[in-house]
Amino acid sequence: MNEDLARHFDIAVIEWLIALVILIILAVVGAVVTRQSRRAFRELTVQSSDQVSKPESWHAKSAEAALESLITTPQGLSGEEITVRLSSYGPNRLLETTARGPLIRFFYQFHNVLIYVLIAASAVTVMLGHWTKRPTGNLPVEQHEHGIEGASGDRCRQTRGCAE
Repeated sequence: MNEDLARHFDIAVIEWLIALVILIILAVVGAVVTRQSRRAFRELTVQSSDQVSKPESWHAKSAEAALESLITTPQGLSGEEITVRLSSYGPNRLLETTARGPLIRFFYQFHNVLIYVLIAASAVTVMLGHWTKRPTGNLPVEQHEHGIEGASGDRCRQTRGCAE
């Protein structure tokens, strides 16, 4: 009996350690993903704040007024004006974003408050020991004429009138 108790205790300790390791791994992954998200957001905010200009109501202006405010003509910009504007504003392109690797994209799938709540609930369930009991496999099994039944055969008697 003491050996069974010691074996059960060892299994319980191993289960706790596995649960603890899983929680630590998830916490580290969450911290890494959050840190990268904040860094990317800061970089995006700094870049976009440098390029923000005051919005104008172009739809409310006449064509001549819009061309005048952009300092251009209906024929377009001159070559000299193009080089001046390219040097001061840069090319008219969208900012390139860095592609995330498949592992980071996988971990971003778990970057959600609901997922964190579910993980915490499962950790509490494990700590309280409220998981379903596994069958031990030691129950005797009988073969009846209608199929395999448990040791009592009650279901077979009730549904099919089996004599045994």
